[in-house]
Amino acid sequence: EPLQMIHLPVGIGYSHPPGEVKEVLRLALSDVEDVCTTPPVEILARSFNDSAIEYDIRFWIHDFARLNQIRDAVISRV
Repeated sequence: EPLQMIHLPVGIGYSHPPGEVKEVLRLALSDVEDVCTTPPVEILARSFNDSAIEYDIRFWIHDFARLNQIRDAVISRV
């Protein structure tokens, strides 16, 4: 099956260092069964908002028909 890249924005408060945030988010997604390990998850700082830094979580999936369930699992882990 073809791979599909999924983008998920998430805001994390300024009191958390970006390097730690990125590592914690990567670890959180490593426990989600339907998220591919290759290519690896990417966490990119996207913007500075009023109360949080917005990160773009990028991950790959095979089963696009299960997108809502996979997104729910990812958000629940985050």
